[in-house]
This record gives sequence, C-alpha cells and structure tokens, in this order.
Amino acid sequence: MGDISLHTVSGGADLIDVRRLCWEYRAFLHCLSPEHQKITETFYPEDKYGQLMANLLPHHAPPFGVILVAKMDGQSIGCGMIQPMQDGACEIKRVFVDARARRKGAARLICQELIAHARAAGAGRLFLDTSKEFQAARALYLGLGFHERGPYSRIPADIAPLLCYFELNLSAA
Repeated sequence: MGDISLHTVSGGADLIDVRRLCWEYRAFLHCLSPEHQKITETFYPEDKYGQLMANLLPHHAPPFGVILVAKMDGQSIGCGMIQPMQDGACEIKRVFVDARARRKGAARLICQELIAHARAAGAGRLFLDTSKEFQAARALYLGLGFHERGPYSRIPADIAPLLCYFELNLSAA
C-alpha cells in the first residue's frame, strides 16, 4: 500500500466516502461488545445517526469545523472531523480508519491535521473522548499532547465510566 494523503471534504464523492466510513465506524462500535453497543445506542441511535450523517457539512462548517478524509492508493480509508463548541472550543469526532489501513499512521495524520486546523481557526481548547478499551487511541492522544480529564459535556451516569475524556490547550506555547 502507498502513501496516505489527507483531503478537506466539501461535498461530492469525498462526502459520500466519509458517510460510508462513519457508518462503518458505528457498526464497528455496535458489534464490539455489549458495553460499546450501549454507548452506540445511547449516543448514536440509527435514526439520529442518519440525521447527523445527512447534516455533516453544515454541522462541521468552517471556521472551527472541518471534515477530513484520508486516502491511500486512491481509496478513502479514514476520516475525522471537528465540530465547534461553546466558548471558542472544538471537539474531535469520529476519527476512524478502515481495518485494512490501520497501523500505518493514518489516525495520527488525521489528528495532527485536525489539531492544526483548530489552532489556525483560533480555537482555545480541543476536546475528544474515546472508549477506555481503546488503548492505542488513548496512547495516540496522549502522545499528541492531550491530557486526560473528566467529562466535558453531559454524559449519562451509566456511560461515563466507559469513556476517557481528553483536552488539549491550543493557546499554550
């Protein structure tokens, strides 16, 4: 397999590919374990997720929002996005790399570009969460300078212990 390239999504075939990858991500989480099925059904019930997928571009619009697609050998193999929050903060959402392309650095490239985008847009802080079980993702985020913290949004009490929450101060030198 070849080099990985990143592209900002503005519509067309790239948006179709990102939606496909996002549905694959949801299916991956849903089938992983009973705990992940619970997380998926809590945050991403199928009808709500369908509406989210239909509104990806408006929901992740500049200046703070962005959607990236990672490609390898002309094929879309991963995605990630930022959505704006209150007080000039942003949240990284749906970083996912297809199984055939994992361990090749795509997730790191996606996250580095999302961080650079948020910083360039003037965001002060960047948040994300992931499953406590995803050790590789947790190590990636820590390696990129994030630190663990408590929940940064309202999370149901039965779900909160299943997740790890991260923050990156973008205004720090």
